[in-house]
Amino acid sequence: MRIRRHIQNQSGPLADMAFMLLLFFLMTTTIEQEAGIPTELPPIEAVSYSSGRYVRIILNNQNDFLIDNKPVQSTTLQQEIQSILLENPKTNFSLRTNLDARYDTYVGVYDAVRSGYRNLYDHVAREQYGQSFRQLDQSVQNEIKARFPMKISEEFPAQ
Repeated sequence: MRIRRHIQNQSGPLADMAFMLLLFFLMTTTIEQEAGIPTELPPIEAVSYSSGRYVRIILNNQNDFLIDNKPVQSTTLQQEIQSILLENPKTNFSLRTNLDARYDTYVGVYDAVRSGYRNLYDHVAREQYGQSFRQLDQSVQNEIKARFPMKISEEFPAQ
């Protein structure tokens, strides 16, 4: 007579292995960060708007720009900001936008201000070191950025 043995399937180790694989993939996978404007806020002690000129840039609901209450064309916005910074490198910019303004227009204004600072850095590097800003050592770049920090604040519109 044959003896039939009943073989039991042990599923415990299989569940453990599946959990370890799941944990491995969760720990090693990099998750894409949300897109947006890359900005690093300075420490509270470092923020000082007492020195230099204060310039307010307003973006209204028709997506028009005003710099110190004077209308500026979108095509000349970047040149206007560059001339302000070359005139007074310690200028403080304040961005104020209407809630009905387009987001891409706001990003364009923000980018124009940042581009103005980058052009200022390049101008200073060429004057003092005879090279473009990107060609300088990191320590020299940091020194120029420390002398002329980006001072951009954002004002929230009234609700």
